Amino acid sequence: PTFTPCLLRAVMAYGAVERQDYKVARKHGLFLWRKWNSFLPYIFAAEIAFFCALAALRRSEGQLSLGQVTGVYALCATMTVWAIIATLMANKGWFSSDAVLKSFPGFWIPALPLTIVGLGMCFEDVRSGLVRIVQWTHPAYFVGLQCVRILAIESLVKWYQGLFPPILAKFVAIPDTIFGFSAWVMLMLELSEDVTVSRQTYVIWNVLGILAVVPVGCFAISADMPGPLQILWRQFPPNLVVLQLPLALGPLIVIPILLGTNLLVAAVYYWEEGQNRTAL
Repeated sequence: PTFTPCLLRAVMAYGAVERQDYKVARKHGLFLWRKWNSFLPYIFAAEIAFFCALAALRRSEGQLSLGQVTGVYALCATMTVWAIIATLMANKGWFSSDAVLKSFPGFWIPALPLTIVGLGMCFEDVRSGLVRIVQWTHPAYFVGLQCVRILAIESLVKWYQGLFPPILAKFVAIPDTIFGFSAWVMLMLELSEDVTVSRQTYVIWNVLGILAVVPVGCFAISADMPGPLQILWRQFPPNLVVLQLPLALGPLIVIPILLGTNLLVAAVYYWEEGQNRTAL
């Protein structure tokens, strides 16, 4: 009995997209897709649990002070609060408003959680706590975290089904899926007793993990939105869907944490390599 109204709302939303009438599109709940993308909240929960668990482990083994482990916990709690606030804002349609669509959201929206992390790292305990977690944790743990990026293949499936923006599938989902596959390869190499993966290799690999999304993905999000970066006028479905729930959780929190982890690990390993060269 609810199928026909839902189908009617979808048809009206599709028509609104064709006319680029974003107000009508939002009114009819354009592409909420909860059924297909419910894994994003679980990935975020896994990311927070990952860092909290590593902090607790490093503290239990004496590598972190009480202040450092508290700082890491506080940062994780702050990111969780941001995730809740961002979810509520996305649910209200704030990130898909006309003003936001014209403001190059692909550049600044993913930067919001990274800004929170950057401000947190201004505190010595937080900064040193994260650095020591990377220094004292086996690389396989961080590679394992990046393995979740293989789930981007689901976006490719939905692209094939006509449920995911083509330009984002081509320039974001495909590179991210390839990097996800590489993470599984790196994990197998790291766990192998016959192969030793150097710190330099990890630095390069983590940088590639960032380049898989940035900066091309930032431009791609704005490609069909009003503004000087618009190069597409008829794309189905539109990039607007990634700024609505549940897909908005990707650029708002999940993807920035993964890319931030790439940056953190690459920076710490590069610094260690520099220290080793100086010692020699």
